[in-house]
Amino acid sequence: QHISFSLGQGEHLTVSGPSGCGKSTLLRLIAGLQAPTEGQIYFAGQKMTAPRPDLAIVFQDYGLFPWKTVEENILLPGRLHGSPLDKDQLASLLDTLGLTAVRHHYPGELSGGQKQRTALGRAMAMQPKLLLLDEPSMGLAPLLVREIFSIIKEINSEGTTVLLVEQNANMALSIADRAYVLEIGKLVKQGPAEELANDDSIRRTYLGVS
Repeated sequence: QHISFSLGQGEHLTVSGPSGCGKSTLLRLIAGLQAPTEGQIYFAGQKMTAPRPDLAIVFQDYGLFPWKTVEENILLPGRLHGSPLDKDQLASLLDTLGLTAVRHHYPGELSGGQKQRTALGRAMAMQPKLLLLDEPSMGLAPLLVREIFSIIKEINSEGTTVLLVEQNANMALSIADRAYVLEIGKLVKQGPAEELANDDSIRRTYLGVS
């Protein structure tokens, strides 16, 4: 509802808020998977009218193809768009994601964390300018959440712009540059991530700190 914001090249922005507040819908709108009822979305100065190959999204349910191996899942988008990773690029990405040992395994043989990393690898195989992440901590144990967020931070540090939608505000704010808080479809708080992490109202409502 009347949301307006910008995201700079190389920046890491997080959007947090309670379940059902519209975070995933916002990502789908930006990704071009859902049309806004009003308003416009621009990417690199151009009006968004359809999904773009230089914009990748990782969904909550991973969306992996169960009949393809980890390696095949990761390579598929690049092949479809005519820009597949070469052998060295694939090896480097698998190593970064900690998936080298399971590269020939199928999704049904993977843990939740491995599935999330495979989905992340498939997005990064497109070498996107903008990476959209929808609740990457969903359903993962705390240790795996820290691993995933560490990888996201590394991806951003290497130049990929990141827009992270995340209910786990504590982790999200710890790695982001800026942050927005969404409630019932409206942006109610915004500012530097560190500043919001120290905001008493945010700490009480989203971080569980009295």
